[in-house]
Amino acid sequence: MQLRQQIGLVFQNPDHQLVASTVEEDISYGLYNLGLRESVISQQVQQAIEQCDLSELAREPIHNLSLGQKKRVSIADIMVLKPKLLLLDEPTAYLDPRYTRQLIGLLQQIHSAGTTILLASHDLAFIYRWADWMFVMDRGQLILEEIRETVFAQRDVLEQLQLGVPLAIELMEQIRAMFPTDDRSKMPAFEELQQQILPSRRL
Repeated sequence: MQLRQQIGLVFQNPDHQLVASTVEEDISYGLYNLGLRESVISQQVQQAIEQCDLSELAREPIHNLSLGQKKRVSIADIMVLKPKLLLLDEPTAYLDPRYTRQLIGLLQQIHSAGTTILLASHDLAFIYRWADWMFVMDRGQLILEEIRETVFAQRDVLEQLQLGVPLAIELMEQIRAMFPTDDRSKMPAFEELQQQILPSRRL
């Protein structure tokens, strides 16, 4: 199998990716291009529809969908091809908190099933909830590469890049500042604050 067939890309704007009239037709489009049998296509499309929670929308016209629903369809378009690596460009762009939570749940499901996920995003709150390993880029140069906690601990660097840090970290730092340096025994552990302030990504 060629390398490009093992990699799937989801665009930032789903309208640039969706091509068919209905959800079901759009998800099946890539499979028909591979020349698969009708029975195989039908089975794989149904699996993708169930995986992306699109059963109630399967026969719905694409133009009737909300942006969040279109995002799920665009992911289903790719996952039906069973890629080993899923690439996403700004996956939370234009999404409200509800659809962002749904997206996080879907990505977690896909990752748990064995697909590696690599995404580009300026949404620091989303990155903080989702990412295990981070690459910070600036004008094509790799600035930082580490686990999430280590990257966000380098606040000076992030501020210079005009990225800043997520609100959750701001809140935790303010809470810590409320406790005198000589009385840190009463201060909640960082992990405890994190669990209380920042919901788990596994929704």
